[in-house]
Parts: sequence; C-alpha cells; structure tokens
Amino acid sequence: MKTVFSLLLLAMSICLFTACEDDNETQLSNTLNYDGAPFSGPVLPFGEHTFAVRFGEEELADYVGQFLEEITFYAGEEPETVEVLVYGEGTATTPGAQLYSAKISGLSLPDWNDHSIATPIEITGDDLWLAVKVLHTATQRSIGCDEGPNQQDGDWLFRADDPNWQSFSATTPESVNWNIRGKVSE
Repeated sequence: MKTVFSLLLLAMSICLFTACEDDNETQLSNTLNYDGAPFSGPVLPFGEHTFAVRFGEEELADYVGQFLEEITFYAGEEPETVEVLVYGEGTATTPGAQLYSAKISGLSLPDWNDHSIATPIEITGDDLWLAVKVLHTATQRSIGCDEGPNQQDGDWLFRADDPNWQSFSATTPESVNWNIRGKVSE
C-alpha cells in the first residue's frame, strides 16, 4: 500500500511539474527575446550608447497581424538619461526608420523595467529593432545582459563616437545577449 501511494504521489508530482512547465511556455509565447536571465552588464564609458536587438522575418512570422505592446529591459546602474526606441526594417546590420521613441525616468534598479508603447506597433513581418538608448556621465553598467552564448542579432550596439552599428561580440571577447524584450498582444 505504501508503494502504491508513493507511486501515485510521484505521478501527481510529474503532472503538476509538467503543467507548470506548459504555463511558462505559454507566458513566453508572446515575448520577443534572445536573452536569458540577467547576469551582468557591459562596462561602457562616458557617452551615448544605444543597445538593440533585431527581430527579422523568421522570428516575427508567427506574430504577423499582432501588435508590439511593451518593451521590457533590465537596468543595472542608472544612466543620466534613458530612451526606449523601436525601429523598422533597414538592413541586416542597420535599423530603418524610427517607429517609436519615449524618454523613461524613475527606473527600478537593478531590476526589470516595463514600458507600455503608447500606440502599439503592428507586426507586419518586416524587421523590428527594439532599443534602449542611454547617456552615461561616467563609466558604468546601465543595461543588463545574460551570460550567453550570443544569439545572432541579440547584442547590437551603437555608440555616439562610432558611426556604425556593431555586434558587441564582434568587438569584444564577450558573447552575450542584451536583456531587452518585446511583449506582443495575443
């Protein structure tokens, strides 16, 4: 009897665990992201830096006709200014036209910060670049990143002192993804 009860308890535990796993997958099914849990952040000098993740036709195919409603990012140390941006299709290495911009204040630190897009952006299948622009007044870690490995398009960086968008992993030995995510309506 004790063995049967133990087996029944084990079976129920497996079912509950599986149900929780499915719930988590459902919760993430409406999120555009390349990153894992926050691990660290790049140490960058004084100046303006724009961190971005690019989602192409393949990544957006299941979301065509839905809307980008929110951008979530992990902030480490508070920069002087923060702006959330969404760009449209450009090239594989440069975003296109700016579709949305909003200055952010009152960050939760170190923590995730959610920004609701005033007028949600329809997903048409064209590329979307989700970005966070910061101004540093000193060397600091303002944006979070996972511990990698880098996913293609998960670590774009534009610095005011360099006129080109570059993959962070192409310019450093780091292989990470920015903690920047987009929430899509269902």
